Amino acid sequence: ESSQQPLSEYLSKTELNLPLENGTDQHEGWIKRSTGAQPPEEKKADAFKGREQLTKLKRNDAKAVELLVELASLQSSFVTLKAVVKITHRRINAVEHVIIPRLNVPCFYQLRAGGERTRRVPQVKKKKKSKRNFLKE
Repeated sequence: ESSQQPLSEYLSKTELNLPLENGTDQHEGWIKRSTGAQPPEEKKADAFKGREQLTKLKRNDAKAVELLVELASLQSSFVTLKAVVKITHRRINAVEHVIIPRLNVPCFYQLRAGGERTRRVPQVKKKKKSKRNFLKE
């Protein structure tokens, strides 16, 4: 009453439903009984296609690694680009909000002074002319 089942009984009860192969193996002069599952003919053909599938899998893995490397390099490029855009945006804001107002103040005073001159010159000319006229009389 051993609790262990023979391999042939176990394999026949499994869900694989594979035909069993009973045979003998000869190893260094000893004959050994062996039991194993024999795949159906179409599964044997699939087994021969295994090498093909492995090479295809290796190619696909190599392509996947290449794509991952390219994706990683693009990601690092985007991080660098983001930093450059951030710095450029800061510079634009500095030009817009600091440098331009600083330049506008002297320009405003120069324009204002120029406007005063253009208004004052005719008045001065008028006064000088009136003084000349007064002195001539």
